[in-house]
Amino acid sequence: MSPAAPPLIVCDVDGTLLGSDGRVSPRTTDAIQRAVAAGCRVLFATGRPPWWLDPITDAGFSGVAVCTNGSIVFDLDARAVIASTPFKTDVLVSIIGRLAAADPSASLAVHRVGAGAECGRVDDHDLGLWSDADFSVCSRAELVSEPVVKVLVRSHLDVGSLVDVVSDAAAGAAEVSVSSDFGLVELMAAGVDKAAAVHALASSWGIDARTAVAFGDMPNDLGLFSWAGHPVAMGNAHDDVRAAAMEITTGNDDEGVARVVERWFPLGA
Repeated sequence: MSPAAPPLIVCDVDGTLLGSDGRVSPRTTDAIQRAVAAGCRVLFATGRPPWWLDPITDAGFSGVAVCTNGSIVFDLDARAVIASTPFKTDVLVSIIGRLAAADPSASLAVHRVGAGAECGRVDDHDLGLWSDADFSVCSRAELVSEPVVKVLVRSHLDVGSLVDVVSDAAAGAAEVSVSSDFGLVELMAAGVDKAAAVHALASSWGIDARTAVAFGDMPNDLGLFSWAGHPVAMGNAHDDVRAAAMEITTGNDDEGVARVVERWFPLGA
């Protein structure tokens, strides 16, 4: 292990840890496992809910993960929610009302507190927008019948216009995020993002943000990049993420994470 090796590596999942095939490559798996064996903490921070973390556990990784853009902290070994920060129901109802008025084409899905796929719900407004989702269908009123940690919004608007509409509807009462190129905008409770959740965990471990490395590719990683001492953008990253990075590695299909981690934790060290 290099003397300058970081005590904490924070890694986004989609477009970063995972290749386009949805898997962690053997080289990346080996590099991360060497880091862990050397005493480095590796923390995965993703927009995914807990029930979509199989690619991480299938690669043999354990510990905790920051899910749903920071609103859930999840124990990968026990498959249990450690902490969650849901919306206040009245706040969320108001946001949804403003959004529906501003963009009648908007359709919503939610992630509720929990570890299983039964915690995902999509409203019945325009199911054609959610052909790739495995959520149960319910009415819009039922979406908020249980605590919600993340709202997902799709619409017939282009993603830039949708971000503007959602931000106006949130009116400062929610965090607005974009984590994919597929016309999806996400909301979390005010003050909730990956960086806040990672900061809380790092502080509990006695780790200074200035010594941490963070990997990411999309705007929902920008908070992490401001927090970590060494932010690394993937070669396939969004322009805003590349601009915020201290270093740009190769893409997620070209061992971008492994190439950087191996500098500190080389094979045979």
